Amino acid sequence: MPIVFEDVTGEIAPERSATSSGTPPPAPDSADDLREKLLYELALLRERAARLFTD
Repeated sequence: MPIVFEDVTGEIAPERSATSSGTPPPAPDSADDLREKLLYELALLRERAARLFTD
């Protein structure tokens, strides 16, 4: 039996944060905080890669 999908139409609206482009992004508190965030993200990426490899 074939699968039938309904047609969906709509418009893509810009994010609300994108409309206020006049304000600069917040600066990181310190280099240590930035380093910790990067190390955390790298650990997550390594775990995801290991799980994909295992699957």
